[in-house]
Parts: sequence; structure tokens; C-alpha cells
Amino acid sequence: MVAKLAVGILFSSLALGLVICGAGCPGEEDAGPDLLHVEIQAECDNVNPDYCMMPWPSSRYLVADSTTNTGWRVDYLPEAFPLNKEDYPLDVSPYNRQDGFPPSAQIITMFPGELVGTDLAFHDDYGRSVAADHPVVLLDMETGMLVPHFAEFDVRYDEPILGEPPQIMMYIRPSRRLEEDRRYAVGIRGLTYTDGGAVEASPVFAALRDGVITDAAQVEARRPAFEEIFAALGEAGAERSSLIQAWDFHTASGEALWGDILAMRDDAMERIGDAGLGCTIETVTDDYNGETYRLVEGTITAPLYMDSEWSPARLVRGDDGLPAYQRDHEVPFLATIPQSLAEPGAAPGRLLTNGHGFFDSREEITYGWFRGWTNDAAMVAVATDWAGMSIDDVASAATALADVSKFPMVTERLMQGVINTLVLTRTMAGVCSEEDAFQIDGQLVFDPDELYYQGTSQGSIMGATTMALSQDIERAVLHVGAGVYPLMESRSTNFNLLARTWDIDALRCPECGGLMRLISTVMNPDAVEAITAALACTPRPG
Repeated sequence: MVAKLAVGILFSSLALGLVICGAGCPGEEDAGPDLLHVEIQAECDNVNPDYCMMPWPSSRYLVADSTTNTGWRVDYLPEAFPLNKEDYPLDVSPYNRQDGFPPSAQIITMFPGELVGTDLAFHDDYGRSVAADHPVVLLDMETGMLVPHFAEFDVRYDEPILGEPPQIMMYIRPSRRLEEDRRYAVGIRGLTYTDGGAVEASPVFAALRDGVITDAAQVEARRPAFEEIFAALGEAGAERSSLIQAWDFHTASGEALWGDILAMRDDAMERIGDAGLGCTIETVTDDYNGETYRLVEGTITAPLYMDSEWSPARLVRGDDGLPAYQRDHEVPFLATIPQSLAEPGAAPGRLLTNGHGFFDSREEITYGWFRGWTNDAAMVAVATDWAGMSIDDVASAATALADVSKFPMVTERLMQGVINTLVLTRTMAGVCSEEDAFQIDGQLVFDPDELYYQGTSQGSIMGATTMALSQDIERAVLHVGAGVYPLMESRSTNFNLLARTWDIDALRCPECGGLMRLISTVMNPDAVEAITAALACTPRPG
């Protein structure tokens, strides 16, 4: 409607000018060029007609906002997103709080057919991505420097959804996290389809590139920014006339990205002090097995910033928009003392906080592989369930996949999981160290000044954040972390199964078999029972 109104005003102004001019008007040949008609959808990016939200991230979904650190604010429109299976639109409010796009985002666009990708840089040749003739250009518009990356097409293009012709997503994956509060430009050129045909620019992009004025107010409003994009890409060696797609985006500020978790950390550490709020021992089992001398179960007291200590839960915000302390709650923990520290004359060992794997639990420290090396290394291991992505969160995660509006239940609770882990370490070295459960013959079995972290898989990914925030641990081992979730998700062999949860009937019985197979493959086996109950359906045989 806005676009139509703007175009109407433009035509009315032209007509009024001719009437007022009268006999002194110039000839019709001087009235200016005809406006090119282009089809657009007001809620979409429109540079790429193949999918409303692509390319992404895109400044199309930013609005100026002088109150933010970057001067921008994300402005997603619910109409631009697919409806969920119950025909509800996406709740965009959690994302529209941001002042830019994530620096770790994977850049994506789409093409209407299968393309040749042999000339694209892969992850074994980042140098190729900054060559003068590389088809994809990723440019830091502030420094003018090219950003190394690799590019690839979605390997699942040969599985068209609901029989539709293949639409091929291209992923552009930066070699490192992009800078915060920075403008970037993307340019694509010289791609061909597998049948030999050249990929052409869309009508909207071609009009912007070639300086052709359109009848779409939205397109014309973006023209000044595109002139800056074309100039910057041209300086970097990507000639304007060669481009088949180009766009820009602005990354979020650090304050917007890590402000919530930092505020939670600072508040929590102040509340628990130097030694923690409380440590309750529930059970102590000696001679647990040949590698573990003692198994200790209990709880520590930690500040809570969620509307519930149980899953599902959402972050509670105060009047300042930051996470607000709600109350203290008891967080279960498990600790193991190895046999090597129970030997006569053994010196105190080191304290190791563990971050468990994908939807696992604190029980990971009792697994055989873990017991063996903590015994060899003379380490006391302690762990809690990682709130947000533990066995207790499986049902919430599945619900969030079926209704993406609920996905903050996962991401916000993950921040509480980081806080719980930080509090666990300090409390173990503090008030827990006074408990008889952690002493043998009157001697504390670990040195409270020797604090370490170990994370495997998910515990590695979240461990990087934990170590960045920890004020107590200086050394860590991050096992098989691979990278950030946006990079790993679409490249994982399990993503085919995970993606099924977004299909129309994926969570309607008996069509939940794909999700069940995913869980049985990559999660704690107990999750199968939990997710089955949550979805109220029975897995298909096989």
C-alpha cells in the first residue's frame, strides 16, 4: 500500500507539473523516462525473488534507530516468514531487540536451479576466496578488506519439498567471526547452471545495478545504499556490471550480543560472593567402581533469571531491558573423586568442571572414558546439567522446532546454564570444599586454586562462552567443538532428520519417526522416551 501510494503521488506530481506549465511546457520527449514496473512484495527483500527473506542477513531488515549502539535496529516483519504448522506467524520481537545481525551468522542466498560450484573456494582453500576472479566477494566496507570465506551449495537440493522444483541455497561461510558493529557487502558474479546457462540478475537487482528507475518506492528508497555497495565492491575489483546479486548488512554491537549474559554474570557473581551461597550434600557413595573412589550427589545454590527453574522457561527482563534476578534456586550437581586421590599419601588433585555433550546430562562424568582419564590425571570432576540443552530440555527443544516462535526457550535458558556452571565452580572451590564428602582422612582432595574446565561437543561450544566469562578458571580443554552452531547445523549429517521437524506433518503421528531416529542417534537414549511423551506419539518401527 505504501509503495502504491508513493507511486501515485509521483505520477500525480508529474501530471500537475504539466498542467501548470501550460503553453510553455517542453515537449513530451523531455518529460523523463518511463518508470520500470517491477513486481515486489512489501514484506520481502525483493533483490532475490526466489525466497522472501533472502539474501540474508540483509540491511533490508534494518531501520535507523539513534537509541542503539550501532544506530540501527533489526525490523523483521512477521509476514516475511513462513507460518508454523498451526498457521501462526513468527514472533519476531526477540530478534527485533538487536541492533544488527550476528557476527557469527552464515550468509545465505538462493538460486532457482542447480549451479556449478567447482570454482568456489572450499574450506581447504580460503586463499582462493580473496582471489580477483572469485565468484563471491565478501567485503568489510569500513576497511575495504576482503574477508576470507568458503562457499558451498546446499547438498539437499535433490530433495525438493512437496515436489517443488529445486531451489538451491548458497552458504557463504566466513573463516572467522565477523567484526561487531561493522558494515559488510556481498557480491556474486559469474555463476552458471549445470545446463550451461548463465545465472541472470533479478529484475529488481538489475534495475538497481543498471541505474534504471522503477515504480517501486521500496526499491528506490534502497538505491542510495546500493550505490555505496557498488562503489565499495568496485574498489575491491568486483565490477558493477558483472554482479548478479549484491547486498549489504550491518553486524550487531557487542553490548547487544553479550550484554544479557554479561549482566547475568556480574549480578550472579556479586550475589554469591567469593565462596558461593550454599552447598547441600545428598548422597555419598564410596568404592563406586575401580576408577572412581567416591560419587557425590548434591545441590548448589545459584541465582535464577528465568520465569521458572524448570524447562520450558523464558528470561525475565527488568525495566532497563536487562535480565532481572528472580530468586535463588537449587541446582543439582554430581562429583567424582578418582581412586588415584584415595591412595595413601596422595597430594590434593585438581578440580575439573565438565560441560556435557548434546542433550546429555551431568551423568557424563560417570562414563567409562571420562572416569579413566580423570583417574589418570588425579582430577576431581564436577558437573551439572546444562540448562537449555540437557536431557531435561529435549521436550522444549522439540516444541521449539515445531514452533520457532518458542525457540528463545532454548537460547535464553542456555544463558542460565552458563550461569549455573560458573556458580558451580566457585561454590565447589568455596563452601563445598568444607564438606566432609570432599575430604579423605581430614584432607581436602582437591586444591581450590587449581580450577579447570573440560567440554566435549556441546560442552565445547558452550565452553568457549563459559571461559570468556569465567573469573575463576584460566585453563580449559574444548573437545570436538568444531565451530558455532550456525556453521555446524546445516553441514551435519543429522540435519536432514532435524529439518523434518519443520515439514508440514513432521510432528503429527505417526510421522515423528525421523525425529526419533535423530534423537536415538545423537542424544542420550533416555531422550527418546522424553520426546515421545512430549509429542504424545509412538516412533515408527526402524
